[in-house]
Amino acid sequence: MQGDLTRETLADAIRNLYVNRRSGILHLSHEKVSKRIYFRKGSMIFANSDVESDRLGEFLIRQDVLDRASFERTTNTMKDTGHRFGKTVVELGYCTAEEMQAKIVEQIQTIIYSLFDWKEGSYRVEQHENPVDEDIVLNLSTADIILEGTRRMEDMDRVRRALGDTSRILEQNENPLLLYQKMSTLSQSEYFILSRVDGMSSVEDIFAVSPLGEDETMRCIYGLISAGVLVLQGEPRASAREESVPAPISDLPRVEPPPVPPVAATSPPPPPPPSVAPPPAASAPKPPATPATPVQAPPTKAPPTAAAAPPAPPGPTPEEIAVREDVVMKHASLADATLYTLLELKLNANENEIKKAYYAMAKKYHPDRHHSPHLSEVHGLLEELFSKVTHAYQTLSSTADRHRYDQTLKHGDAQEASEAGSDGDNARKADRASEAALKRQAEQLFGEAKRHYDEMHFFDAIQSLREAIRLYPKKSYHKLHAHALMKNPLWAKEAEEQFQLALQMDQFDAECLFGLGQIYEEKGMTTRAQKMYEQAATYDPENEEIQAKVAGKTSDSGGGLGGLRKIFGRKKE
Repeated sequence: MQGDLTRETLADAIRNLYVNRRSGILHLSHEKVSKRIYFRKGSMIFANSDVESDRLGEFLIRQDVLDRASFERTTNTMKDTGHRFGKTVVELGYCTAEEMQAKIVEQIQTIIYSLFDWKEGSYRVEQHENPVDEDIVLNLSTADIILEGTRRMEDMDRVRRALGDTSRILEQNENPLLLYQKMSTLSQSEYFILSRVDGMSSVEDIFAVSPLGEDETMRCIYGLISAGVLVLQGEPRASAREESVPAPISDLPRVEPPPVPPVAATSPPPPPPPSVAPPPAASAPKPPATPATPVQAPPTKAPPTAAAAPPAPPGPTPEEIAVREDVVMKHASLADATLYTLLELKLNANENEIKKAYYAMAKKYHPDRHHSPHLSEVHGLLEELFSKVTHAYQTLSSTADRHRYDQTLKHGDAQEASEAGSDGDNARKADRASEAALKRQAEQLFGEAKRHYDEMHFFDAIQSLREAIRLYPKKSYHKLHAHALMKNPLWAKEAEEQFQLALQMDQFDAECLFGLGQIYEEKGMTTRAQKMYEQAATYDPENEEIQAKVAGKTSDSGGGLGGLRKIFGRKKE
């Protein structure tokens, strides 16, 4: 794999390696400059450069961790001990191990970010299963790196050229590997752009409604496309027979970005890159390079006499322990699992059930969502689980492949699987246990959604609500979902549907009727809106806000959940 950066972008090359789960070294060259990004199974794990100012020692001097005198002392000590530069800095007491780990991550990210502004150059991929020593492997989120790299690009003309025809429609990527990748640094501006992508609006349409200004809006769209979160209609997508599968258009727990509160015309600065705690490492290729001869300068920083003892690293959180146990148990079940039991499906599952099960599993076991150092020992298991889950979906979603597989189950050793759909006592007990488990999981997701909503993290709230409703629909889930969707006029139709689903469970719910009235009034459907307000007044006659609407008075409660909470937040006497 090789290419030219005048015709392709760095983000394209990184995303290609990520989607295809490639391992190796991405060599990038421009004139006499050469830099390298190291990958393992599609994830960036290291980077280095032959530029003097990119080296760890020079970076630490710029960061005021070292001065020239302490740099020279560290270099001489390193030659005597044979230890890496970063480890030597810690041994000499210039910083703690944790501080050094954070600085190494920052140095590597800085090298990668600098490549996003390259307008010319070439790249090639050197395949290698273990491109760096195990003790200097870092786990860097691909999406976060690409987003931050595009934020730092100064050449807006290049961004415009990359976007091309702005009349094209923007939509979310339906590839689960990209859809569910970890994105922990989305800015408020990027959340805003995501909230306006509905599969029907063009880039020009987004410009028209965005308060961010054209350049900032364009940069956000370009970053989200580069990270693979969004695609322009007509652009190629990852192959379904590579290690990921495009998502079906309907019946998905898709990452449909909800609206966010009004954003200032100038977006806030993006959050800093995440600090991942890697082991100490040197800023050189696999064979550690000898640092350049330092420039002599008067010592300004007195070296410490003894190294400070680093604090004990924190242990795994309860959530990390639960994830680790779940991954180990799920992986252990692979040996005896059928494709149906792997996706937790019955033998008679229909197409929609298969799709939903696959996307739930793909999201849960996505390797890029579990980068904690405390989960490093199960990362290989996650890679295998994700691959097996994808294979199961590919087989069961193909009529011919599924028929052949079902025949092997009937004539093989999987008689147990063929009895899974029986109507016996064991099957009924299993169904009841399964329903209880789904209910617990849905309640947990609903709790998360309420917390996200209260914190105004609508993007996360709507994802949790979609999944909770898929697992175990309840009126309260539909209502909160509708409230969240009301924050954006583009999602009014879906908000209406959620209120209607809640009313099917309780036709006397005044809050749902009032919400529908607000939606219809906003659309100019005054007759229908008035009818909803009158019905709501019938079921909650003491509510002054509803009575004001029935009387034709304008309420100052505001739309969406804020207004509805103001109206319905009190308890009746």
